Amino acid sequence: VCYIKATVIHHNTVSTSMGTPTGKLRFTTVVDGVTREYYVHVPTGYTGNSSVPMVFMLHGTSGDGEKFYDNKGWKEIAEQDNFIAVFPSSMRYRIIEGTDEYKTTTKWNVTPDANFVFQPGEKGQDDIKFLRKVIIEMEGRYNIDAARIYLNGFSNGGQMASKCAIEMSDVLAAVAGNAGSFYLDTTYIPKRKLPVLFQIGDRDYGPENTGQGIPMSYLDTLISTDNLAYLNGNHHDIALAHINNFNLHSDFVITGDSNVALIATFQPRTPGPGTGYEFHFILVKNLAHIYPNGNNHILNAPRVHWEWMKNYRLENTQDSARYQLTVESGYGSGLYEAGDTVHIWAEHPKNNNTFEVWSGDHIFTEDRKNWHTTFVMPDRNAIISAQYIELPADLEYKKYMIQGALSNKTVYAYFPPKDRIKGVVWFFQGGSGRGFGWLTNTDQRHLVDMMVANDYGIITMDAEDVTQQMDLNNSGEIEYDYRLDTLLNPDLQNVKIVKQYFIDHNAFGDQTPQISCGFSSGGWFAEVLAAVYGWRASLSHNTPGIGVVADQSLIPHYQNNSQNDNGPNIGLEGNINAYNNFLKYQNREVCSGWILQQPQPLHAQRFARIEGVSVAQSQNIFNLMKQANMLDDKNYLIVSPSVIENAYENNPQNFPLLQAFPQSVVENIFEQLKVIYTFHIFRADY
Repeated sequence: VCYIKATVIHHNTVSTSMGTPTGKLRFTTVVDGVTREYYVHVPTGYTGNSSVPMVFMLHGTSGDGEKFYDNKGWKEIAEQDNFIAVFPSSMRYRIIEGTDEYKTTTKWNVTPDANFVFQPGEKGQDDIKFLRKVIIEMEGRYNIDAARIYLNGFSNGGQMASKCAIEMSDVLAAVAGNAGSFYLDTTYIPKRKLPVLFQIGDRDYGPENTGQGIPMSYLDTLISTDNLAYLNGNHHDIALAHINNFNLHSDFVITGDSNVALIATFQPRTPGPGTGYEFHFILVKNLAHIYPNGNNHILNAPRVHWEWMKNYRLENTQDSARYQLTVESGYGSGLYEAGDTVHIWAEHPKNNNTFEVWSGDHIFTEDRKNWHTTFVMPDRNAIISAQYIELPADLEYKKYMIQGALSNKTVYAYFPPKDRIKGVVWFFQGGSGRGFGWLTNTDQRHLVDMMVANDYGIITMDAEDVTQQMDLNNSGEIEYDYRLDTLLNPDLQNVKIVKQYFIDHNAFGDQTPQISCGFSSGGWFAEVLAAVYGWRASLSHNTPGIGVVADQSLIPHYQNNSQNDNGPNIGLEGNINAYNNFLKYQNREVCSGWILQQPQPLHAQRFARIEGVSVAQSQNIFNLMKQANMLDDKNYLIVSPSVIENAYENNPQNFPLLQAFPQSVVENIFEQLKVIYTFHIFRADY
């Protein structure tokens, strides 16, 4: 539940005839469990009878929303031109700036494109989520024109403005940054290309660092020549970043008054519909690292920037109503039309917890208990939040050595207290895979942890073929044995022995429900196992099913298949067989289910599910794939994962981002691509 509190600051506040407070207002909201604040100026001319624009102004390092409200000139322009101005406050952090400067100050979290790092133990908050939530709350309070929401920032706030121009371009009509912009040599993919402005003073060499004025006539050279001495060549780097990020022509036209400011204007290579977009690089004469507001400098930036921004509207909003979806502790936020089907994903579990359920507007989800699901957009703004459940503090998947029917078996297991255990889930790996793979594979571990969090015991072990590395039944494969005869099948015998071992050691009782779950070869065995021993239920992933079992078994069975399964004996024919076997259960009125998993889009944070990959690194990999045309406009893979993997193996030097990772991580990255493509691989969509 998100609590929203509004505080009216009375000394500068009046009310409209309709009772709406105007003037200076302070609001607080809660994002990811942290209270955030923002100041608002509502002009005295606001009545609520017609929609008005809204402008964000983001402060710089050491500032806050109230300081910018009081000193920077935007409230005056908002009052004169009848729009609402919003002044959010960033969080205060312990950071390291430069190489060795430790400090505690306010900062917008512009990572990964930042010139500072958080000190150990400090966690940066999600400011994009915060600003998006402010939009939703403001639209709930006031009659805001959703096509005319703008954002401006100074210094570190200018860096944040650049981040917003990429990650919030779906809700912002135009963005202006001052004395702070993109920092790293990285190309980003904006949600939508939009008009952007960057402004800097000729004497601005950074905070508290005023230098000799750059001759205004140098603007052409500054932004087109690399490695100049002025500000270490940053003018050129910032111009180039905008050219790459927004697909601009590299040539430009310079206009303006060299006694005040010169403007270099870049045009897009592929102009968009409606108002299109452009990029302004502005060099201001005799300006250090301050925000010019007409009092501290001849240039009144709020007036100049507003006159430029108000020419633009958010494209497409005139044609149909669009509403904001905010996904808290997850991904998929954006602006959508009513009826749109949107993919949403929970953040990968961390801090000894796992995904439990979606809360908030969950009635619009396909499956609120699934960490990845779809959301049908209502005809209003919506908020949905991923909720997590704690794993046991003492969770440990212990290793046991138990004498089986033919050999000593390696078994991994966890059991909740006997008075709480709901059942025991047995997990079986595919083909020659090892049982412990359920504890190391990203998606398989996700499901195992989900069972543990809900008070189920866990057991996993190898097939007898795998233990002995022999094809014991001459099936042609090293895999689980699917024969129904317990006297001939050593895997069935091993399960019976291991189960009795744990009953004898008081882990659970003889009447505790047993459930079998398997992938591929292990999925075949799971269906056989539950049927032969009369267990509570079975679940098979990526198998064609077993006809003789489907003909006779009364045990509830759930069959999970994948559309592009390329595994042995599966493919299109195997999926059809699986569906036909499901129908056999249905025709005999046996509790059963079947699903054909569909491909899903790649979200930019997907690879952060892998241990050793940060969110920033995941986003960089996503951007690289987008630039290489591996994804379509909705971010579905248009190149087979096998093709991408082969290209990497043949020419790894062409994938510098992947070369930075250990091989085990690279393999997991390709596994995630196979998951979203629905290859023959386990996926944690339940």
